[in-house]
Order: sequence, then structure tokens, then C-alpha cells
Amino acid sequence: MTDAMARRDIDELAALMRFHDRISGRLHTDEPIEVLRHIAEGAEEVLAADQAMVVILNPESGEIVATGGENDTQEVLSYEDLMAGVTGRVLESGETVLTDRAELDDGSFGAVARFLPGAESVIATPLRFHEKLVGTLTIANRDRVLDDQDARVLQAMASEAGMVIGYSMRLQSEQRQRRLADTLRDVTAGMTSTLDLRGVLAGVLAGLDQVLPSDTATLMLRIDDSMRVMASRGFDDAETLRQSAISITDDPIIAQLVEGTAPVIISDGDAPATGIYVGDASMRSFIGVPLMARNRVIGLLTVASEGAAYSLEEAMIVGAFGDHAAVAIQNARLFQRTQATLAKTETLYQVAQNLIEGSSLEQTLQSVVDGVAEAIPATGVSLVTMNPRAKKLVHFVRGGEGRDRIVAVTFDELWDGLAGYVMREHKGIISPAHRPDEREGPQARARREATGAGAVMVAPLSYAGKAFGVLTALNQVGEAEFGRHDLVLLEAMANQAAIAIENARLFEEVQRLAVTDELTGLHNRRGFFEIARRELERAERTGRPLSALMLDIDGFKRVNDTYGHAIGDEVLRHLAERCRHAVRDIDLVGRYGGEEFAVLLPETDLKTALDVAERVRGSIGDTPFDTEVGPLPIRVSIGLALLADNSDQTVEILLDRADTAMYLVKQAGGDGVRSAETDL
Repeated sequence: MTDAMARRDIDELAALMRFHDRISGRLHTDEPIEVLRHIAEGAEEVLAADQAMVVILNPESGEIVATGGENDTQEVLSYEDLMAGVTGRVLESGETVLTDRAELDDGSFGAVARFLPGAESVIATPLRFHEKLVGTLTIANRDRVLDDQDARVLQAMASEAGMVIGYSMRLQSEQRQRRLADTLRDVTAGMTSTLDLRGVLAGVLAGLDQVLPSDTATLMLRIDDSMRVMASRGFDDAETLRQSAISITDDPIIAQLVEGTAPVIISDGDAPATGIYVGDASMRSFIGVPLMARNRVIGLLTVASEGAAYSLEEAMIVGAFGDHAAVAIQNARLFQRTQATLAKTETLYQVAQNLIEGSSLEQTLQSVVDGVAEAIPATGVSLVTMNPRAKKLVHFVRGGEGRDRIVAVTFDELWDGLAGYVMREHKGIISPAHRPDEREGPQARARREATGAGAVMVAPLSYAGKAFGVLTALNQVGEAEFGRHDLVLLEAMANQAAIAIENARLFEEVQRLAVTDELTGLHNRRGFFEIARRELERAERTGRPLSALMLDIDGFKRVNDTYGHAIGDEVLRHLAERCRHAVRDIDLVGRYGGEEFAVLLPETDLKTALDVAERVRGSIGDTPFDTEVGPLPIRVSIGLALLADNSDQTVEILLDRADTAMYLVKQAGGDGVRSAETDL
């Protein structure tokens, strides 16, 4: 190697170190725009370029954002701007492009021409996150001609920048999903905390503004063949608007919402939405969603914005919010209709409060059945949720004085009786005590007679038009029959219980997704570290051994390059499954990133950890993976480390030591196991 080449390599390394120092602190930020600005400024500074620009494709919002340029601006690009000129060539080819003024003057007016005017020499290179193309990084000069050395340095910068951008966008997405789930839960609790119809209507619009800000919003309820505006926000004459009734057949948007029972979204490029429920100003975007109850449109929810361009995802969010709102409104209506004749409404309100304040789902469901037994009253009450496809029961809760007489039953027994009928028909029923009920099967009828059950009343637990359980009240033979008002009250409580169950399910699902790798079903990096830290603390407290494995697929890039990423993903799923089967249930397996996996082994000393590592390696390497392109032999390199005694080790340090041992295996040819501890 000549002195000139050595100096060049040293200069390149120094440039990359300066770039790394500038952006490394941004790895865990949830503000992607700030990350893009730092990357553009870093590339411009380190390569002594006149200008730099970062273009990012946001998969969630669908926006194409360019940051940097002569005035350090940030702007949303159109697809045409993106694909024109140099950036388009990079995105189509996936390769770095080095070009000069002659090529820039070919008439393609793209992002480079807009953000980097007057450029004489340009380098643009792709940004990737886990091998997925996420954007481009471009530098430009007016005087100095950029060369291949600049291109190499920019490519290296792009490798690190792509990871920083990807993690920042992922962090922002996870935090946004958590905030959205928290907001939906909070505003739903607010809507269901009162059964006063006016309070619910006002709460719906207040909650909607938290979920999706807008310039105008309306809530309409159906009265015969028209929609009446019951609540609004953002209008000058809200009182006049509130008195307005709009014929369903005369308004095309309302007709479409009622007939299609699906959201309507009008955004850029569509004919603008018009109507008194939109507002006098010209609105850029409009979303309308139907409010459904018992498979019937009971009202509409609309939002409109002058500046924002609403997306399909936002329409789905408003639709999900509308499902909660419809349940809350229907509950309030039912309560309003019955409060004049039912002295039991205080109990209904108390049950609603318990649903909101319950410390656990089990306690919440128990408060529902106990409240029903007291309010109706009924000798016995049961709440059952079920999975008809799997033919199994999920929850079975009993309440009332006669709870001990309500025997546990199987799915088939319930499906044969009134519960199955209500699930299939999606409507509440009353079954009198004094005559046989043809809606019951023979097994259910015989069990009813054997237990001495008299009048029975059943209401469905349903959410978004889907029934997933029943709330049942019963009296013994000789006790009072149930009336229509009793069924109304039971249905109201069933609706409240359905909200609580669905909220708990949604929250658990969001929590699960936040710590689960979507491809393999293993813990993701975040989920792995949360559990691993607890295990490390326990090991240090009890003095018990703890070991960690790091494993990496040998030659995985060759699999992707040869067979494509779909086959690569299939290999990752197979490997995850074999790892799970090769370790104990108490062991923790997670996807560390890319083709790297981590395994934590509680109560495991070094010798046993080596045996486990060999077992894992054998389970993967001894049998080829069955894939769509045929059997593929896969080998892995495994490093392991043992938690040292009397040390201040963290999970990160423990895994780093295992990772170092793994790379020594890689350097030795792969397909092996090595310990970070003293060789045995």
C-alpha cells in the first residue's frame, strides 16, 4: 500500500469518525426531522460539501420528506419530485450515483434541482435500514468536483445514517402507538363515565379532538329519515347548526355513509366536501364515519380540516373511535328512555364507574354480574365470553345469591342453549319460566329443568357488530318473571362490559406488539432487555448463575442475495422456532437485530451453557430448513458469557461479551461455539 493510499484511508476513517460523533447521540431520539437535519449537516461538514440533503420515505404516513439544502429547509415532496432526476435514479437502481452538471441539465426537475440549486457535482446514495430502502443521502458542490473517494465516504455515512433514521422512526412509531392507545382508553373512559346523553355527546367531540385534531367536527344522530346535528365544534353559529335536520336521501355524502356503513374520506385531489356540517371555509380534507349499533346506523361523526391531508389510517382511527362513541351514545339513549320508570339507574351508573375504575378485568367483570343481580334483581347472573371458532370459553364469571347454583358448562352446552341463540342472532331475549322455549336445544332444556331455573334473560356482549359473549340473568322456578325494562337494563350493562373487555384486549395487544418481533414472534430487543434485566437482578440477589448466548447466522447475506428476502424471512422464522424448542420454557429467546439472536439462561452455569449452545447449534445445523426453494442448510456461530461474581455487570455488558466470543467463532470460519470465559 502506497503512502497516498494510506493517507486516503486515514482521511476517510477520520471523516467517518467525525460523522459518527455528530449523529451517534441521535440514535434514540423520537424526532426524525431533527435526526435528518443532523445527518445532512454532518455530511455537509465532514465532506466539505456546499450543500447536503436527506430524503426519507415514511411508510406510516406515506409522506416523502426532504431535509437540508441551501436554506436548511424541510419540505414534503410529491412522488413525481422524488422519482425525477438523481434521487429517482438512486431509488430505481439502489446504487450510488455520481453525476456532473451535464447530467443535471437533462431537464428532470427533481429534488436535487429544488433543494440543491446551482450544483455542479452531485453524489447521491441510498439509505437502508435492515437492508430496506428508506431514502437517499445527497451532497453537492458548486466548485470542487466530487470524486470516488467522496462517494465511498458518503456510502459509509449512509450505512450508519440509515440505522439511526430507522431506529428513530421505529421509536417514534412505537411511542405514537402507545400514545394513541392511551388516548383512546382515556377518552373512552371519559365517554362512558356518564350516561347523560348531552354529556356523552359533548364528550365524544372533546375526545375526538384529542384523537384527531380538526377545524370543524359534528356529531349527528338519526331521527327517522334525517340526520340531526346534536353537537358541533368550530362553527360560528353552533346553536343554529344544532337545530338542523338533513335529509339522508338529499345529501350524497350522508347517503353514502348510511348505505355503505363504511367511512368516507375526501382528501387532496378529490372533489371538496360540501354541506352545513363541513363549514363555510374550503376544506382540504374530510372524514365521515357511521355510528353503528345493532347493525344499524344511528348517527354520523364528521371532521374536516383546511390544512391537513387526512390519510386512510386516520380514517380508520376515527372509525375505531366512532365504534366506542356509538356504544356510549346507545348506552346513554337506553338509560334516558328507562330512567323515568326505573328506580334502579343508580346501580347502573355505579357499575359503569366500576368498569372505569376497576383494577383488573376480572374484578371489573365481577362487579358487572354483582351489579346486575342487585339492580334487576336476579337470583343468579353469569357473564361468559367465548371463541366460537375455537369452540372454547374465555371468561366465566358468576354473581348473585344463587351463584353457587350456576354450574360451569362447556362451550357445546352453552352453544346448544339460549346463549348460543343470542350469539348467533345478536339480540337480547327473555325466556319465561312457564313454557318450553324452542330456542333451546334438548341438552340445554334438560339442564334448565334439572337446576330448577325459571325465567332467563340473555343479552349479547358485542363490539363493532361482533358478538363475543353473553350476560345472563336467571330466577328460580316460582320467582318473578323478567320484563322488557329488565332486558333494557341488562343490555345496557352488557354494552358497558363489552367496552371494558375490548379496552383491556386492545391495551394488552398494544403492549404485546411493543415487545414482540413481528416476523419471528420472539421478544424484540426492547422486550428481551426488559425481562433480561429482571433476571439479572434476581441472579445477583440470589447468587444463582446466569448465562447468555449470542448467535448469528453464517452467510445470511448470501441467502438473501441468492434467494431473496422472502426466503431470508422464512429462514429467520424457522431458526426462531428451532431455538425455542432447543431451550427450556424458563429460558428467554429474543431477536437482537437482523440475523442476530440472543438467549438468556437463568440458573445455568458455564458447563451447562456450553451444552445448551451446542444443542442449539445442532438443532439448527443438523437438519436443513424446509423453504419454498427447497431444503437450505443453515449454520450459526454462537458466543456465550457467564455473569461474573461480585461484579457490576449489566445485561448490555453480558451480551457484549457473548457477542465478542461469537465474532471470534466467525473469524475462525463459523459453525461453532465459543465462551467468553476461560477456555475449558
